[in-house]
Amino acid sequence: MEENIDILLATYNGEKYIKEQIESILNQTYKNINLIISDDCSTDNTRKILTEYTQKDKRITVYFQNENQGYIKNFEFLLKQVKNPYYMLSDQDDVWLPEKVEKSIKTLKEKKVSDIRNRVKIGNNSSADIFVSIHLNKIPQPQYSGWQCFYQAKSEQSQKLAKSIQKILYQY
Repeated sequence: MEENIDILLATYNGEKYIKEQIESILNQTYKNINLIISDDCSTDNTRKILTEYTQKDKRITVYFQNENQGYIKNFEFLLKQVKNPYYMLSDQDDVWLPEKVEKSIKTLKEKKVSDIRNRVKIGNNSSADIFVSIHLNKIPQPQYSGWQCFYQAKSEQSQKLAKSIQKILYQY
């Protein structure tokens, strides 16, 4: 049975790109996903587009913020919504290759990266895992090729752990 994966998408005035990104996520070869979107008080047609998508696909959940929080707080809000052991972050102007989720989860399991986890504090009262993601986007971004370790680590111990994970992953 496939693991359920939460995909977190923060939006703000993204009407120009959002449809293509949502379509690239919904059309993944790995189908067992939940797309969780937080809109940071957009003033363009982003909210309308998101509402239309929630009516088309039950895997989509959208939260509309009442005031603009900024992208960091918007992603922090999304991290608090995670309900599954695996999750991925998405920018609103990305376009994912069809196998991104499938290859990411397969590689994480094969390399047993999911065993290397640490809880780190996000905001005042929540926490999120250090996590690892493979960038497999349509647009080549050399600065993001291969493995990347993303983390929000305030403690020295968490930063050291994240750097250790990066060293391990760059061997593959």
